[in-house]
Amino acid sequence: MADVTDGLDAVGLHNIGLMDPAIHPLWRDPERYTHRFIGIAVTARYVPTQLPPAGARSVVDYDRWAGDWYRQRSPEPFVPLLRPGSALVIEDAPAADVGSIGSNNILSWKLRGCVGVVTSATARDTDEIVTQKVPLYLRHPGRGIRPGRNEIESVNRPVVVGGVTVFPGDVIVADGDGVVVVPRARAAEVADYAQGILAGDKAGRRDLYQRLGLPSDPPWSSGRGMGADTKCRFEGGRKALLEDSALQTLRARLPRWASRSVWECVRFTAALRHAALSDKPKKQGARKRAPWGSELGRAGRNQARRKRR
Repeated sequence: MADVTDGLDAVGLHNIGLMDPAIHPLWRDPERYTHRFIGIAVTARYVPTQLPPAGARSVVDYDRWAGDWYRQRSPEPFVPLLRPGSALVIEDAPAADVGSIGSNNILSWKLRGCVGVVTSATARDTDEIVTQKVPLYLRHPGRGIRPGRNEIESVNRPVVVGGVTVFPGDVIVADGDGVVVVPRARAAEVADYAQGILAGDKAGRRDLYQRLGLPSDPPWSSGRGMGADTKCRFEGGRKALLEDSALQTLRARLPRWASRSVWECVRFTAALRHAALSDKPKKQGARKRAPWGSELGRAGRNQARRKRR
């Protein structure tokens, strides 16, 4: 995350995208860093309800009331939007002691390809989630269920989490230092600079490690030598993105993500998202540019040079 912060500074986005440090990882893996994640934001917003609680009633009636609330007032309509590589970002009712995230639904989100979850508020079943090792960043534990406490307000609209506005499609980076949000439109610039900082830091540490007789940085600290689960996340994201018809022309030229660093993965993800969103009819005669000087752009220029010869 620190390298990403440096990248944001370098492109003029000082203190932009840095979530409140109170939004922290529920658990940490100091050996393989599996609590870290990088994903594309899918957003949801829950707000406090104005309706009264269930009150005293029979167990059967209470279960019926809670079920109706889940279905009609506080469902999870964002679930169909989750795909490999998604990061779910939830703005929740700020003062409600409600665990909108639990050990059951967070596993179902992971099953759809969600690489991590960030919430402005709480989660319940935290012991189980630690055991399940699903990356989760939250403010503090919660205990109540959603019925009688919150209602869904919007999906895939801007949300505010940890003092930062998150738009759908932004790049979410989370590690032991906290969470940072990279605006989608600036993701490639930030990634380029951050990659340079990361490479320089690793080179400097390598010399110090050797002099101190310590082992070097583990390969997965920069995305190389990823574990099977991390490889699956990135490769799944690549395949899901390429299923979009607007991106079919990129398939042959896109390198395999698992052979690149994590930040190069982010760069290509951002470029692909940009290509998909900007795939609109151009004025006749207008030149269609490849996104952000990507490999596709370089390939196109090389092809044009060959034609001129």
